[in-house]
Amino acid sequence: YGCCPLNCTHVWNYAQTHARLFPEIGRNMRESDLLVYLHPDGETSHRQHAPHNAFVDGHCATIEAAYREHLTSPDDSFLKRIWPSVKKATDWLIARFDPDEDGVLSGHQWNTYDCATSGATTFLGSQYLSALRAAERMAEAMGNREAAARYRRIHEAGSRNQAERLWNGEYFIQIPGDPPAHDYNTGCHSDQLLGQWWAHQLNLGDLYPPEQVRSALKAIFRYNFRPNFRGFEQRPRRYVLDEEGGLLMCTWPKGGRPNPFIIYADEVWTGIEYEVAGLMIWEGMWEEALRLIETARGRYDGRRREGLNSGPGGNPFNELECGKFYARAMSSGGLLLAAQGFILDGPAGILGFEPRWQPEEHRSFFVASEGWGLFVQTRQGNRQRELIEVRYGRLRLRELRFALPEEAGPLRSTLLRLDGRLARHQVQREGPHLRLRLREEGEAHQRVEALFVWEGR
Repeated sequence: YGCCPLNCTHVWNYAQTHARLFPEIGRNMRESDLLVYLHPDGETSHRQHAPHNAFVDGHCATIEAAYREHLTSPDDSFLKRIWPSVKKATDWLIARFDPDEDGVLSGHQWNTYDCATSGATTFLGSQYLSALRAAERMAEAMGNREAAARYRRIHEAGSRNQAERLWNGEYFIQIPGDPPAHDYNTGCHSDQLLGQWWAHQLNLGDLYPPEQVRSALKAIFRYNFRPNFRGFEQRPRRYVLDEEGGLLMCTWPKGGRPNPFIIYADEVWTGIEYEVAGLMIWEGMWEEALRLIETARGRYDGRRREGLNSGPGGNPFNELECGKFYARAMSSGGLLLAAQGFILDGPAGILGFEPRWQPEEHRSFFVASEGWGLFVQTRQGNRQRELIEVRYGRLRLRELRFALPEEAGPLRSTLLRLDGRLARHQVQREGPHLRLRLREEGEAHQRVEALFVWEGR
């Protein structure tokens, strides 16, 4: 509280915890965005209760979150209600910022850094790609093949064009527009892969070549993470004590800092730190991810910290930013999704886990469309066991997804039980990834058990 009221779309862009723990809250927020406050032409309001203009990142997030809320629903009734508005919002975004439909944004784009950024970036461009792919999936679910094909075509062009034009050999940069705005040019922006973070959580795949993504993440950690801030001026606001560490928004390791530059480049926000760490987990960069998480949480260890904006700091339940108890910090919910490799499509009856964290002996909490519980995976020798305990509600299933070790040989046998009953299924394997398609829709109120045995190599 204390700043940025009225459900700022560009701040809630990062928040995941609320909608994953309580899907009804997420659906209610999307109905407000899309059925109550949407402009007649499809533009979103970056704050509710008044006809504000759209912030591009928040507008993209509204589309991405609409798909998230569909995935966490038990059926497609929610999507049917909002789809006409989602399509209108997607079409407005294309017409306003990508009129030539090359998948690269243009013009001045207002965003969560409280300024407009000009021209082509992956900071906003990756969110555009993720939003297009989410809109494509929703169009397919609604049977609108023409819209799906259009969004797919623009997405594919943008993925190719952004990767070619904005890659400097180490990370993604900006090509400013004319006239320029509050830009970052050759800077290494911590948010340069924001849309890829969203895409992994929605099971939308890679937006850019994976080797570029991992290189950019390494650059973000190398240039933007500081173990302490002694001798560094955090401006315009200070959220970290000098003797503590954190991740800066943007740095210019190769020079070229423009004037004016993107506001808040010299600040530290936990909402960004958790987002970057989450993407690092998806990409297998555990050492860097844990360093970011431990540093961020270490600043909120219960010890009172004076002299900070929006402070005092240190309360484990009150991560400071523009206000107290700031919503952006709920990007931390994405850490669990990444660690367990969570896959969910409630209306399609798809549930899956491909744990990045301790796949040999993994235990984690999950929330599905109509129930929640505990997921356990163990590996021993050439065997892998899966246990999904339903602690509340039910699981309606048509397909389960898991992942074997990369070195696993051909499958020798599979076994699947729902509430103790054998479930007939077909197995499709693609590399380490398994899909178990049930011959008939199944339902579990207590537990799902699976066993995989493969030939040794």
